[in-house]
Parts: sequence; C-alpha cells; structure tokens
Amino acid sequence: PRVSYGIEQVNSQTSDAVVVALHKSGSDPYIVNTAPYNVSGYPTANLNRTTLWNYPEPENVSQVVGLTNGVNPRLGLALSPTLNGNTLDIEVNVKFGFNFTNTKLVVYVLESGLIYPQTNYTSYYGGGSTLPNFVHNHVLRSVLTNINGDAITGSTNSGDTYTKNFSVQLPSNISNSSNVSIVAFVVDASGKALNVRMAHFNDAQTYEIE
Repeated sequence: PRVSYGIEQVNSQTSDAVVVALHKSGSDPYIVNTAPYNVSGYPTANLNRTTLWNYPEPENVSQVVGLTNGVNPRLGLALSPTLNGNTLDIEVNVKFGFNFTNTKLVVYVLESGLIYPQTNYTSYYGGGSTLPNFVHNHVLRSVLTNINGDAITGSTNSGDTYTKNFSVQLPSNISNSSNVSIVAFVVDASGKALNVRMAHFNDAQTYEIE
C-alpha cells in the first residue's frame, strides 16, 4: 500500500511513468516465478529497473517525476497490440536516434483491476492490518521475452529500426481482457531501461524520440 499510494501520487503529476508490479511472496495468486529481483523486504520499488525509489516513497515522488523530465530519449518505441479471440498479436517497433550496442527488448503482459486482500502496515487507504478489497493494478501476468531481455539483432545505429512480432495465446491467468496492457522496454548492457512504452489493445503508437 505504501508504494501503491506513492504511484498514485506520481501518476497525478505525470503521464510518462510506466508501472509494472511484480508479485513475489506468500499465498498471493498473482506471483510470477520468472521475476528476477531478489529483495530483502516488501514492498521494494526500483526506477528504470536499477535505482531504488527512496523510502518513504510517497514523500519522494520528485525522484520519479524528475526522471520523466527533459527531452525524449534517443531511442523510440511504438507498440501495436491487438486481441483476436484469444490470440494476442503484438508488433513492437524500436527506432534508434543514436548509435547503440548490446541492447535487449523486454515485453510484458499486465493486468489491472484485480481485487484481492492486501496486508497493510501503513495509515494509507484508511489504515487497518488488512485491506479486504484492495485493487491491484499494473500486475505482471506474463513475460513474452526472457525476463532480462532478448538481444536486439541487426544494425542499431542512428536511423535504424527494429521490429519484433509476437503471436501468443492470451495468458490463462487473465481475469478480464479489457484490463490488459502491454509494456515493452529496451535495456542496455547494464540492465538499465533506456525507454519504455505501455499500450492497450488497438493502440497504434508513433515514436516519441528526439
């Protein structure tokens, strides 16, 4: 709840933050075992996959918002996901505005609006030790690439583009396909996210790139 509340504060100040919630512990029905992060406590929040969001997160919203300021990155992403029956088709396009090397693509399927009791040690959301109807958003449901990314092949110099298509069955753990979103991001050799985009079904995005 502490990080969820912090995310709400971030989203009230910027639309440029993309959230992914990895559930990893206990009897939680949303656990994805491929999640790579080893953490010493819950919740833990990372920014751009590598930087710890300082505690207490709701009081350090500026740390997140600051990462969304300035010009667009020199690497663009554009997604076009569709759902045909139970078949999920996704086209991911990457455009390079700089000479890059050793980049990888990561693609996630997320679901929001999942209601499940949440242990609470905070005063947020009315306090109480358990929040019986807590709404879990941005929950990781499936990883369509290696969790650490698939290598982007071919030339990745300025002006080059890379396209990868996915055609998979909608994950069986999805409760409501209307609450599904797709997240794609490109990471560098250190694992840091260079850029990230989120899309819903039938979005046709254009590049955001300088």
